[in-house]
Amino acid sequence: MKYFKTRTAFLTGIAFGIFFTLSCATVDKTEAPTESGSVSNSFDERLSYLNQRIRSNPRNEEVRIQKAEVLYEYAISRLNPEERKPIYQNLRIAANDSQTLPNARIKMDDVLKKAWNTEQGSGIRLLQEDRSETYDTHFNHIIAHLDNAITIIPDSLVTYSLKSTTLYRRGHIIDAIGTLVTANQISSGTNAGIREKLAFLYSESGDHNEAISLYSELTQEYPSSDYYRYGLINALIINKQHDDAVVILKDLAGQYPARVNYRESLGTELFYIFSNKADLLSGNPPAASALQNDLNETLRILEEARTIFDELNSQIPSNEENTFRMGTFYMNASHKLHELSKLGVEEEVQDELLKKSNEYMEAALPYWERIAEITTDNMEYLNILRNVYLELGMNEEADSIERTFNF
Repeated sequence: MKYFKTRTAFLTGIAFGIFFTLSCATVDKTEAPTESGSVSNSFDERLSYLNQRIRSNPRNEEVRIQKAEVLYEYAISRLNPEERKPIYQNLRIAANDSQTLPNARIKMDDVLKKAWNTEQGSGIRLLQEDRSETYDTHFNHIIAHLDNAITIIPDSLVTYSLKSTTLYRRGHIIDAIGTLVTANQISSGTNAGIREKLAFLYSESGDHNEAISLYSELTQEYPSSDYYRYGLINALIINKQHDDAVVILKDLAGQYPARVNYRESLGTELFYIFSNKADLLSGNPPAASALQNDLNETLRILEEARTIFDELNSQIPSNEENTFRMGTFYMNASHKLHELSKLGVEEEVQDELLKKSNEYMEAALPYWERIAEITTDNMEYLNILRNVYLELGMNEEADSIERTFNF
């Protein structure tokens, strides 16, 4: 018998993770920098002179402000953003050294913000070209601009998010995770947005336990946020913790009975659990004393799933996807029940299982007939319908399909 995988139980209609839009970011225009050897010499001379004056009078606030302005001008004069970082490091040190001078501190902050806007804005402008042929060419420059912005203002979480996004889109998922780990440390683990993005990346990288841990924390801290529960459910499903996912889905389905997607996901998860239990029983039957209890529990889960799907039948649109899902559920359940009938159970139990198997196949039939009408040119669906007819002993209908389409 051929089995068809049921559609993924992930909650639909919800986008997870760090797919940021850049249109909301502010980009300040800056003049294109110029660069020459004479310009560099001029900056070096000016900085040497200002450093000498600071050494002579460390509390000269005006000179310190002049030095910050010169460092900023020096940095943007370098055409290659990767060459600016050492200069910005000096600017950051100069700002730190001026913290005890009130007037200088205020002016220094203005210079830092101006420099940060320059680097952040340059990185965003290049990111906005991500659909053009220049994106790959600009990748290193984008990262350099964002690294410069981080050097200037090390606790700017938005810059870490942008850098992580850039790395992720390029395929550097480990570096993207490392960037957000640093951001999470800077925020002392208090920024929910950073942690959600980090949870998403952990899940993408295959580190499902870390993803589940973060999503669990978020759902505990923000119990009214369905968004974080969606993330937790999907992480649990990916990690094959279906029983845990069912607990949350039942809670959501109970709270929001009108939301079809919760019950669709719950029904799919319940069927997945039933299918796994049925396979375990068929592949490694327990002792006779435990078999009936295990079998009863397995059938209970199936009936719970069927109740959900039967209720959904009158509520979901009769389109190809939904019809396929329903037909597949009943057909695959029928096959599993037929396998369970071979477990060596009592004849009465075996007859009941075969009866249930036939009932489920009969329930599958109208869905496969419907989907064959919707997609008349899909030979795979027609072949499934033919097999359903054969399993129900409807040989004339099966022969009709075979004659018409030369199976």
